[in-house]
Amino acid sequence: MIILLSLIFLMSTAHASFDWRGHNRLIGTSTMGAGDDDDFESSKSEFVFNHRSELIWSKGFHGVEVAYELYGIHESYQNLLLKTSGDDLRFSHRVEDLNYFVVNDDAQKSYQRVIQNLDRLYYNFQGEKNSLKVGRQPISFGSARVINPLDILVPFSLVMINTEQQFGVDSIRFSHSFSEMGIFELGRAQDKLLDEGEQYQFLSVRETFVQTDVQLLYQSIYEYKVFGIDLQTNLAGWGVWVSGANFNSEENDSFIRSTIGGQYHFKNDFDCFMEYHYNGMDKLEAELGIFVNNKNYYNLGGSYLVSPLQSFSVSFINNLKDKSSLVNAGYQYNLAQDYYGEIGYYFGIGSEQSEFKQYPQVLFASLKHFF
Repeated sequence: MIILLSLIFLMSTAHASFDWRGHNRLIGTSTMGAGDDDDFESSKSEFVFNHRSELIWSKGFHGVEVAYELYGIHESYQNLLLKTSGDDLRFSHRVEDLNYFVVNDDAQKSYQRVIQNLDRLYYNFQGEKNSLKVGRQPISFGSARVINPLDILVPFSLVMINTEQQFGVDSIRFSHSFSEMGIFELGRAQDKLLDEGEQYQFLSVRETFVQTDVQLLYQSIYEYKVFGIDLQTNLAGWGVWVSGANFNSEENDSFIRSTIGGQYHFKNDFDCFMEYHYNGMDKLEAELGIFVNNKNYYNLGGSYLVSPLQSFSVSFINNLKDKSSLVNAGYQYNLAQDYYGEIGYYFGIGSEQSEFKQYPQVLFASLKHFF
């Protein structure tokens, strides 16, 4: 690790392009419990300071990117018996990593923790037709807005906050451009906790036909082989997407997940989207990126640009079987150049035993500074 970082520093001085960017973010969250007592606290508050620095070096065909994050967390509880472990940010699909906890101070009804994350550390070769990326980097597929059946590696749950970047995984990716818009790509990630046959790997082919982007995708992880397709096009002014995946396990257990949706931009700066999702597994399986536990979902939402500096947004994830909904309402404001404020509220609607009524209510506010 030290040798690689030293090499990055030496290369950055050799008449190359060097950029430092990132953000600082302060997040306050209040969670009011719901559902089973084993799952949620009756009440808790949390304050998180998140710093992220990104260093990007490039020269000719070669580039290196490094990103490091710190999370300072203070959390207090009203119900001691239901205290959580604080492991929500554990990072997977990595060969080796930094020590997760820098500080881990566990008091009676609160904890103070500092968590670190070396989120990017990869070398990039970008030729005229071929590219190669080796090291810690993000891997994500699919164009669905809310529930993405193709994003199975390290996807975000339905109520995660501060999710601008996909978590990095230790992987190697090779791509080849075979036409003006066509790309062939293959890759593999490595996790020291998984057996060789369970490691993640993928093969992808993308091309554009008659203004329609088409991607054929094969992924494998754990005992599953996943064959998928993703389409994006324009239809009567709508941006339309269709994603589908067939999951097959070694036990001949198979199921289909699919999403179809569209987004439309009105002239008055109002955007809306609608999306239908089918979950053939019919249960929650977070390790495969499945965060819903029934089959049929209808999702919709919209955002309105009040002025160039402020906007409102709201979205609904609706379980069509038990008639429950997860609502996310938010307000964003550009306070000054490179400073942004946001407040948001997640809450569930439905009968007491319905899926989304089991979610806690989450109220959060954040202040973010880009540099």
